[in-house]
Amino acid sequence: MNFWTLVSLFILAQETLQSCVISSKLITIHAWHYRVQTTRTENSIQCVNETISSNLGAKVKPLAEKYSPKWLEIIDTNSPEIPSGVFSLVSALLDLRINNASVQIIQPGAFNNLTNLTKLSLKCNRLTSVKKTYFANLSMLEELDLSYNNIASVDSKSFVGLTELRMLSLQNNFLTDLAPDLFKDQIKSLYSLDLSFNKFVTIKNGIVSNLKTLNTIYLNNNNLKILSGCEFNNTKNLKYVYVNNNNLQALDKLNLPSEVTVFNASHNLIKSMSFWVHAVVYLLDMSSNGITSVQNLSFENATIKEMNLDQNYLGINPSYNHSNFFKSFLVLETISLGYNNLQQLDRYAFAQTKVLTKLNLTGNYLTKGDFLNFLTKLEYLNLSFNKFDSNLNLTSLANLKELDLGSNNLAQIPFDFFAGLKHLQKLNLGNNKIAKLALGCFRDLQNLRVIDLSSNKISSLDVGVFAGLLGLNELNLSYNELTQLNGAVFHNLRFLRALGLKKTKVSYTIVENVLSQSLSLRNVDLAENNWSCSLLTKLINKFRILKLADAGDYNVTNIDGVACSYNDDDLADLVNLETRNFATFNAKLSTGNTLLILVLVVLVMHLAIIVLICKSNRMIKIGQRPKSEQEMQLVSDC
Repeated sequence: MNFWTLVSLFILAQETLQSCVISSKLITIHAWHYRVQTTRTENSIQCVNETISSNLGAKVKPLAEKYSPKWLEIIDTNSPEIPSGVFSLVSALLDLRINNASVQIIQPGAFNNLTNLTKLSLKCNRLTSVKKTYFANLSMLEELDLSYNNIASVDSKSFVGLTELRMLSLQNNFLTDLAPDLFKDQIKSLYSLDLSFNKFVTIKNGIVSNLKTLNTIYLNNNNLKILSGCEFNNTKNLKYVYVNNNNLQALDKLNLPSEVTVFNASHNLIKSMSFWVHAVVYLLDMSSNGITSVQNLSFENATIKEMNLDQNYLGINPSYNHSNFFKSFLVLETISLGYNNLQQLDRYAFAQTKVLTKLNLTGNYLTKGDFLNFLTKLEYLNLSFNKFDSNLNLTSLANLKELDLGSNNLAQIPFDFFAGLKHLQKLNLGNNKIAKLALGCFRDLQNLRVIDLSSNKISSLDVGVFAGLLGLNELNLSYNELTQLNGAVFHNLRFLRALGLKKTKVSYTIVENVLSQSLSLRNVDLAENNWSCSLLTKLINKFRILKLADAGDYNVTNIDGVACSYNDDDLADLVNLETRNFATFNAKLSTGNTLLILVLVVLVMHLAIIVLICKSNRMIKIGQRPKSEQEMQLVSDC
């Protein structure tokens, strides 16, 4: 086969792969007003591996006229250039998507005839710049996606005339600067602007300011070192601001609109922050920064409802009185102070936060909890990975719904430890040093649904220890050495459906006793207890509705994903087990089978008699003519 033959075959293969087809998608429409839902089919034209050339319109036009597609999508092709007028035959298009097509150049007038176009996507191409001629005459365009290109510059007149543009994405490019008047024609239209994952070091005043309809701006994952505070002037409708994952060192005299839903400045190097004019911020995320003291945070001009200060350095100065900082947060509902090296909190730290409902203090070194005494509205409390012991006082938290005390120094649960927590629904006590649960310690927890007691030092449980847990669904006792466990311990847990006994050294006899008295159980975790396969099989066969928690041990001998040992004795046990099961099955059916066999025997004998009579009469017919009328009738019937 010569060279030219190979070239011809390659070209033929390429032409064969080129195709534009109709793609149908079923859309579900929910009409909640009438509590009904309907479906409709949306058609689109999809061109895969189709070069964008002058004959593209001729291929697409018949499909467009016949099926009225919602959009035209050209993907996975190698088209370095979009020629002028290439879409002239499909001028009625509303949505055009040219993605992953290797586009580098857009010729002037390429989209001239698409005067009705409202959505244009050019993401995942190789554009290096945006020229002023690219989008001329697209006066109806509302959404423009230029993400994932190599764009390093945008002409100041690129978006002139796009007065309806609402959403613009320039995400994942190489932009370092934009002209201050770039969006002058979008002052009253632009709603969402995505400049994330670029190379911006600063944002010039005027680029964003005065965009009166702007709702969301993404500036995250750039190289921003400073925000002057004036970037968002006159953006009165701005609600979502993302400046996370930059190199910001301070946010001083920040000028925000009067009401902001989310301001995310996490993962920077920020050490100080203040507000120039008063702003209401529903969520302020300052996690993973360099804040060493709350003294560097001046929020007198801010009303904050939810604040995240995780992974900072607030514990470096343990002598600082935090009550001075929190006293201004009169409407604060949620605060997260996890992983701040906090060793103590002043007992009056939250005395003024009267409406606080969520508090996260995980990953610190706290030992005393007297700061909890004023948090009567608290519903969620995370104190995991601290140093609290069994002297912790929780009695003031009457409205608590979720409590996480995992990974602390609790050695026992005293009688009154949870007294009054009648609304508690979820409790984590895992990974402590608990050896003793006082009888009656859970008596007030009627609404508790889930409790985790795993990874402690519990060796036995007294009957009645779970009294009061009337609605408990899940109980995890895994990683305790339960040498003694009476099945009656769970007798009052009428709604218990899941029980964790992983690596507890419980025997078959103990588990059988537990399951016999806990009829609601449906799922049990028995992994890492070194059971034989025959015992696991025996348990499953005895309690048919039971499901073993899947431990994923499929690369070794296992029963339903739970590793088990298997030897000759186990094989004999399994054979005996199956033999007993078969014998039991036969015994249950023996009475019915006997009656059925008797009936069948009678029927067979009756049929045999009739056959013998018929044969006898036939012989008579051959030898002589029947004498009587009765004999003739008998022969006829046969």
